[in-house]
Amino acid sequence: MEEVNDRDINNDGHDCVYITYSYVINADSRTTKLRVVFDASSKTETGISLNDVLMKGPVIQEELIKIIARFRTHKYAFSGDVTKMYRQIWVDKAHRNYQRILWRPNENEKITIYRLCTVTYGTVLASYQAIKCLSSLSEETNNEALSNIIKYDFCVDDCLTGGFTIQETVRLRNDLIFTLSKGGFTMAKWTANNNELIKNIPNADSSAFTSLDLGEDAVKTVGLFWETQTDNLSYKIKLSEIEACTKREILSHIASLFDPMGLVGPVIVVAKIIMQSLWLEKVGWDERLSKEVCEKLC
Repeated sequence: MEEVNDRDINNDGHDCVYITYSYVINADSRTTKLRVVFDASSKTETGISLNDVLMKGPVIQEELIKIIARFRTHKYAFSGDVTKMYRQIWVDKAHRNYQRILWRPNENEKITIYRLCTVTYGTVLASYQAIKCLSSLSEETNNEALSNIIKYDFCVDDCLTGGFTIQETVRLRNDLIFTLSKGGFTMAKWTANNNELIKNIPNADSSAFTSLDLGEDAVKTVGLFWETQTDNLSYKIKLSEIEACTKREILSHIASLFDPMGLVGPVIVVAKIIMQSLWLEKVGWDERLSKEVCEKLC
């Protein structure tokens, strides 16, 4: 981001938007434990938000279920993550004033106005902008196999792909790194089902590598867990230790189970039916549920 000078502030007119922001903490993340979250859906003084007037853009990436299913066909598989993907893409200078924020480094300093210069997570079109950049890179390469990986094996910034021989898969990995680097993208958080696939990768942070044939714990990728010993995808959920059973707790557990392939739908639908009945009975969010409802959940 860049600081907005006094001259620009005084000559604003109405051609700018200030975005609110907060943060989330994800203790399970392998790299970024704390993330900034921008809220471009927050209403301005006009009663309209930035997202209200932005076009979302079409869906141009493969469906997640197809990406995961194809990923399981490879004998030698690896996954990687584009480092800070959105932040590697410049926003046109004419549009940066629509991404202003207020920032005070500490309580003893004055509030300063900045504008975000790159694609910002929280704007409705951010995903399309980032994926379109990847799509453009895929069209610039003459390698059909590599082009197909960039087009069809990415879920936003997560790549899940592989090959049928070690040599082929290593070559595809290296070609992928080189092609993405031409667009300013760097791959990290490498995971593979064979140790050879994470050797000699130009990355100084060795903690970013995980080989599933060395006995590490399960690694999370696209919302699922890649098991180490069995080379399977699995689901995990952390149950609350709070004794009180409330509608808020139930909804939290339902939302925490990501099921892109619909394999545990019969389990999730039971919880959703219970949640629906609580709405019909107009149960409060933190109201302790009856013994009968709690027994159904068990």
